[in-house]
Amino acid sequence: MASEPKKLSLEQLLRLVDQLPAAEQEALRRKLNGTAENQVSSVAEPHPFLDWRIDLDSLAAQQGVPESTSVKDLKADFWPADEDMDEFVTTLRQWRQENDGRK
Repeated sequence: MASEPKKLSLEQLLRLVDQLPAAEQEALRRKLNGTAENQVSSVAEPHPFLDWRIDLDSLAAQQGVPESTSVKDLKADFWPADEDMDEFVTTLRQWRQENDGRK
């Protein structure tokens, strides 16, 4: 008597697919998208379910994040020099404990 195949969650399946070589991943995508093996993959639109990788530059542009080419542009100077970091952490923990009590 044949045993039933093990059922996998989507996350488990995606992890297994990630372990395949790139050529096998592409072949699997083509098969799942219903395209023929000999078609050029760029001709067929990929199915959104299979396109789990995100192009960060495109995502940033969609969200209106300005481009920055310099680390200096990313530096923030908002912490007052006379304030102690340990006091800030202690106060932050105290605020979180107080908020946990309200729930």
